[in-house]
Amino acid sequence: MMRRIAGPLSQHFISGLIILALLAIPCGWSAASESADASEQPVIIIDPGHGGHNAGARGPGGSLEKNITLKFANVLKEALQPDYQVKLTRTGDYRVSLEKRASVANHQDGTLFIGLHAGGFVRAGLDEWTVYYFAPHDSRARSGALDKTREAFAGRSLEWRRVQAKLTQASQAFSETVAENLKSCPDISRVESAGAPLLLLEGIDMPAVIVEIGYLTNPSCEGRLNDPDFLAAAARCLRSGVDAFFREKQGKKKDNGLHGD
Repeated sequence: MMRRIAGPLSQHFISGLIILALLAIPCGWSAASESADASEQPVIIIDPGHGGHNAGARGPGGSLEKNITLKFANVLKEALQPDYQVKLTRTGDYRVSLEKRASVANHQDGTLFIGLHAGGFVRAGLDEWTVYYFAPHDSRARSGALDKTREAFAGRSLEWRRVQAKLTQASQAFSETVAENLKSCPDISRVESAGAPLLLLEGIDMPAVIVEIGYLTNPSCEGRLNDPDFLAAAARCLRSGVDAFFREKQGKKKDNGLHGD
């Protein structure tokens, strides 16, 4: 038979157990809360263009598009964290097919997709950024370096062909919001939003854009794209566009809730 503990000792023992139990409750709730918050964060997929033997455009100073896009992808990732989960389709200098890029984005349950390219053009003085969304026909009067991508993959299709069709409106809104926020970035002379029939975007099952971060064939642009301070400022402006898109999306949800009846 269990012997009864003496009065004062019994009280101290029971009080200690109660205190330990109370301390344990907040710890459990805190861990669960942090886990829930992390799982609810939007997932941003960043796709640095080119890689491996596919170097992309080359600047007059020798800069390669594949290196510039990867460098900016990492700067952008840092600007987006910790408020967003960020996944890169490429983390080193190796080739990733269009199918694989789309597969990574779609299987990671991404919330938004941001592709990165740095173009080349016959006019060395061209200096602008373009935020592309998928459209069956090119809305630009003048085509840029991404035309080569369209030509190279003409007639091919991805596993998720046409999934972007249902997201065209959301992608265009995302493109326009990002472009508007990039206009506030110092040293970016011109930014526009444009639709283009880009095969990669056609296979992305989430609002998606490709940002052409200037033209490497312009010596001034090439210099900026190798400047860590400029890249950090541009990443902050692009992050502002992501934030604004989610705010607008949340605002529309609230409006629909108010007028749902």
